[in-house]
Formats: sequence, structure tokens, C-alpha cells
Amino acid sequence: DNELSSASNYIPDRLNTFGGVIKRAGTTKQLSNQQTQTFRSIYQGHNAIYFTGTTLCKILDNTTIFTAGGATNVWDWTTWSDTAVNRDLFVNAFDNPKKTGGTAGTTADIAGAPPVSRCIKVYHNMVFLVPSAGTSNSRILRWSDLGTFETWPAVNAFTLTSSDDIIMGLMPFNDKLMVMCERKFFHVTGFSQTDISVPYSCYEEGCASHRAIVPTPHGLFWWGRSGAGLIWSKDGFGGDSLDRPLMRKIPNTIDAIAGNLAFVHGFWNALHQRVEMYIPSTSSNAIDLAIFYYPLDDSVWIEEGLGIQNSASCWIVSSIVGTSISGAPLALLGSQTATGYLYNQSGVTDDGTDISAALETRRETTEFGPAALKHCDDLHVSWVNQGAGTIGLGYYLDESTSLASTSFSLSSAGTADTLNSKYIGLNRNFRKLKIRISDDDSVRTQIRSIMNYGHLVSM
Repeated sequence: DNELSSASNYIPDRLNTFGGVIKRAGTTKQLSNQQTQTFRSIYQGHNAIYFTGTTLCKILDNTTIFTAGGATNVWDWTTWSDTAVNRDLFVNAFDNPKKTGGTAGTTADIAGAPPVSRCIKVYHNMVFLVPSAGTSNSRILRWSDLGTFETWPAVNAFTLTSSDDIIMGLMPFNDKLMVMCERKFFHVTGFSQTDISVPYSCYEEGCASHRAIVPTPHGLFWWGRSGAGLIWSKDGFGGDSLDRPLMRKIPNTIDAIAGNLAFVHGFWNALHQRVEMYIPSTSSNAIDLAIFYYPLDDSVWIEEGLGIQNSASCWIVSSIVGTSISGAPLALLGSQTATGYLYNQSGVTDDGTDISAALETRRETTEFGPAALKHCDDLHVSWVNQGAGTIGLGYYLDESTSLASTSFSLSSAGTADTLNSKYIGLNRNFRKLKIRISDDDSVRTQIRSIMNYGHLVSM
């Protein structure tokens, strides 16, 4: 409802009937094994959950199942499933396209497939991929014969885009295959290898990263290259179907992003009903910023800190064969450091480091307007405890950009998971008033409301 002017490391508390906001979840090691490479992909397939570095492809018990012939940042995955055979397929822009065996621990070349490809997806019982040997090949879409992933006639091919553009990613969505290029996107449709067609093209927005194409129940999201950040198409078309929510909400933040957009990655968090995008905001290309977008209420939330500095992510929907994950769905995150860990999104700290969170309200003028002189007797804050800790509270008077006081604090002493409240004597005259709450402790205190009690002094 636009009640906050800024917020860092807070999110809407959708999982509690009280509403309000809560500090974001932390990160907890999913694997105790320290890795030796920066994460480049995480994928839940039919046979296993996989994660990759620059050369190593592993499964969730930390077993290496494949080593690339050279360092690569491009890994893409899909799953072939039918009654006869189930295989997880992947490409890495360096080696021939691969298939896993009937069990997770074996890999082999996909017979007949074009060598060295950068994108791969199953669509309508065919496999589509994009060769990567040079820019000219990266404009070509290839596909297998119907009902197989190992028969690839040369005629099963389209050149889709111009010489100054390449295909960045593929994604099935709304019964069509979305072909996302740097400067445009296409629809590909068809139910056999001989009737593949391109019925639609849009030249309004391109795509920055194949790992930042996110299908959701509310439409297709991706990170664009035009400078608008997150792009949202509710039906996969352009024109009036396209929305650029971050440019509407936080244009200054988007304008300041200076990192290589090819490293942006994201996923749909089905539990919280949000799109999560992880972004390098500086020229160092290190992931240091996450943007959570909630389409149901059109709200944007900025996240920072160690738990955000991850170079790969994936939403795990259920337990599968060959993994130790079971129970509720969860997000997996791969550290961007070469000696990092595979994490899940949970807990109250970022792997032991407290999360620093803060929010600020708008400069409140009350119903009497900004010219009237008001008096604040008390601030009333309500919150829900999640453990022992302290919440700092300060305020800005009128147009000041400096905190007038940081001496107030809200102790989290009390009954956990119980709504608590406190009146804080302010006794200040104001024309505008902004409240700041900060939380640096290893707790996830839930802020329910902040209310100003006072009276009119003069108009």
C-alpha cells in the first residue's frame, strides 16, 4: 500500500494471519561439503538434483558425475520423460549435449545431436536446442524428431534472428516455446518435426540470461537487456501484455545496476508467491543484490547481505529419487565464492552471520497535511517475538535526512509467537514524521504496525 519509503531485508509476512513484514529468511547449509568452484546452475531433474560449477557437474550427495572439457558459465537443463525412458539432458556451451543414465551417476553424449550447444528444452515431445559454435550458429534453432531425443535430421532447423543478435534461452510457456533473444523474442509452435512454425515475434524486449527466464502461474518473467530490469508478460506476448514493474517501482535502483546481466538468475518461489532475481549491481559482476517481486500485490522488496551472494538458484518442488531432500518444497542457493557451499533458504542468519534489516515509513503528514503543525505524544509499535533480541527505532522530523534519535529500542523479551505492543513516548512537534526500524540481531522479529498518537497544534 506504499506505506514504506524504503526497506532492506524485510519481506511481506504472507505466512502469518497478522500480516505486516518480517526479516527475510537466512541461509543454511544443505551440504556440509565445501565446494571448489563457483556455482553456475542448480536443477531438479527426474533422476536427481544436480548442481554445477565452472567444470564440475554433481548430484546432491556431492558425487561428481561429469567434468566439462573446459571452464564454462553456461549450463542449461531439461528432462525427457516417457513410459520407456527418463533422462535428464544438459548442455554447457563447451561439450557435446549430454544425457544422464537411468540412474543419476552416469552421463553420455546425446546421439546425433548438434555438437556444443548453449540452450536446451523439451517441448511437445521433441527436444529443442541452440548450437553455440559461433554467433551464426547461436541464431539457429534445432529440434529432434517427434518422440525421440537422439534423431536430429539437418532439415529440423530455423535461423531465427539477425547477425547482430543471438538466442539467449528457451522456455515452454502457455503451450508454446518461447525463444528469447538478446533483442527480441519469438513463439515457436508445432506438434511434429514437420509442422514447426514461428507464428509470433516481438521486438520490444530482449533477454539477458537463460537462467533469468521464470515461468509462473501469473505469467512469464525474465530479466531484460533494455535497462528496464524485470519484464513481465502475462500471456507471453508483447504490446499491452508487457509490464516493467521495477521501472514503475524502483527506477533509481534499476538505473544504477552496472554488472554483467548474463549472470542474473532467478526462480519462482511458490511458497511466498514471488519472483526472486539475483543480480550483480556493480562492474565486479559479483551477485550482491536480490529483488523479490510479488505480483499479487505488485510490491518490490530489496534484499542484501551474505545470504544473497549466490550465483545459482532453484526451487525444489518435492523429494525425488537420488536425493536426501524430502518434505516441504524449498529454495536451493549456490554460493558465488569458489570455496562456498550449497545452501537452502531457511533459518534466522546467513550461515551464522546476523542479517541486518531496516525499514522506513513515508514522511507522514497525517490528515491535516504538511503545512499543519502536529504533536506526536506516543508511537505505538506492535510486533511478534521470534527470540531474544532488540529492535532499534528512530525518527526523522520534517525534511531532515538525519535520525533525530536512535535511543529507543524494543526488547523482544516476551512470549514467542505472541503479538506484543509498546507505547514509546516521543513528545515532539512536527509537520512531517518518518519512522525507521532496524534489526541487526539473529532473530526474525515480525513488525505488525507503527501508529502515531498525538494531536493538532495549529493549522
